[in-house]
Amino acid sequence: MRPMFISIIALCLAMAAQAQTPAFTNVTSTTLADATGHSRGVAWGDYDGDGDLDIYVTNWTGGPNRLHQNNGDGTFTWINGTILDDSSFGGIATWVDMDNDGDLDLFVTNSGANRMYRNEGGGSFSEILIAAIQDGGLTRSAAWADVDLNGFVDLYFSVAGIAGPAPTGKVNKLFLTLGPTVFFPYAPDTLELPLQIGRGVAWADYDLDGDMDLYVANGGPPASYNEGDIDHSNALFRNNGDGTFSNITPPELEHDNDSRSATWVDYDNDGDFDLFVTTVSTSNNMLFRNTGDGFVATNHPELGAGGRTRDASWGDHNNDGYIDVYLSRVDDNRLLQNVNGGFAFINVTSGQLGNAANGRGVAWADFDDDGDLDLFNATTSANTLFRNDTETTNHWLKVRLEGVSSNRSAVGARIKVTTGDMTQMRQVTAGEGYMSCPPLEQHFGLGQAEIVDRIEIIWPSSSIVQIFEDVPADQVLIVVEAAQGTADINGDGLVNGADLATLLSLWGSSSPEGDLTNDGVVNGADLAVLLANWGGA
Repeated sequence: MRPMFISIIALCLAMAAQAQTPAFTNVTSTTLADATGHSRGVAWGDYDGDGDLDIYVTNWTGGPNRLHQNNGDGTFTWINGTILDDSSFGGIATWVDMDNDGDLDLFVTNSGANRMYRNEGGGSFSEILIAAIQDGGLTRSAAWADVDLNGFVDLYFSVAGIAGPAPTGKVNKLFLTLGPTVFFPYAPDTLELPLQIGRGVAWADYDLDGDMDLYVANGGPPASYNEGDIDHSNALFRNNGDGTFSNITPPELEHDNDSRSATWVDYDNDGDFDLFVTTVSTSNNMLFRNTGDGFVATNHPELGAGGRTRDASWGDHNNDGYIDVYLSRVDDNRLLQNVNGGFAFINVTSGQLGNAANGRGVAWADFDDDGDLDLFNATTSANTLFRNDTETTNHWLKVRLEGVSSNRSAVGARIKVTTGDMTQMRQVTAGEGYMSCPPLEQHFGLGQAEIVDRIEIIWPSSSIVQIFEDVPADQVLIVVEAAQGTADINGDGLVNGADLATLLSLWGSSSPEGDLTNDGVVNGADLAVLLANWGGA
């Protein structure tokens, strides 16, 4: 037994060494003093296009929602007196370029009428009035994804329409975007969940087949309400790629336990998206590992946290290459550090990070552009903006994408960053969890690596793969989607054997003539594109 005892001690010592105590400073009073009130949602986004992240906070009873413009010097200015000062008992807010015009628009869910604001530039917004979208009825969460890959992001929102003593009867809805500000209700009722109480929503290509799938977390009604036939179970909807969805929820993912937040994350750096679901009950939050053949529940006591969790936000707070998570809880909030790709999660909460302020929405963002992630937590009393002052020699990379064939915000694009034998993967999202909208830019901690060996970007609509090698660390990398190569390589107006012969003659080279997918090499991916267009003009 002695060797095993020694190995356990060594393991504990190694974990303790990796669990560096973080240093966060509450800068709310000096930088964001106006962000007070009984708040719910938080949304980070560069609405004015000046390169730094602004923040929009939704309020419940603490006055109107508030837009705070980042001044670029570590402070914010409350932009009040605009149509964004909505007072309709706010839920989540999401920033995304819904009309592909180059600036971020805003969608806000409410217990009253939902609001959709179009960014007209110059700090001006106009409201888009679409009755079916406004009439949510106790709308809670929302998230965008280009489900049909037409180059425009589509909108899904969840509704707690059965909750409370006076249920509205409203249901979750998907609206397809056919063009700028042209929204069409998704006809099939697969996604409506008429007997469930919508809470958190999260899109991701969990099966890596090129289209976005959806997970919906459902909560329970108040104890005073007669539940009747209400179904509390969560649901996983697979995108079939033909305009339809299938409810394929395995029993373990139903998690029928008063859920709130759902987030997709590659916490173990194995190249697929895992699922984290929180609950406000006293049972445990659940982390489900994606095996490629299904999902397996993991046993992480700190992640379970005894439930009581409304929202969760994932981010590599110490830039070591392993993504961590902050839990916004009913009682005490917690920062959990990921050790060695999810081998363990260690509670490293310190100071006011653990404030017991009845947490709601929470989201990481590098608001001061110093390369590490800061944190905003909306609560029912004192909102908190925590500046990350952790001292570390670890490096970082931020990636900002701009779609061309794909939607302008690049929602749905996957980014793989490789340093040494570690590959991290992120997917661009617009709205996730329960009440949070992280920024569109993707942040990667690189550990001690000063050079990124390889960056691979998979675009959603075009399926183009762009590859960059030997990229210096500690920078913001801005990437515009490349143009799609033509399968008619010889330009004779028809994709046929002549094009195949040319492609094969270029096999293994970096010739742009045969590199139809723009991934830097002529290979099987280009052959697949050619065959998919065989016989076409």
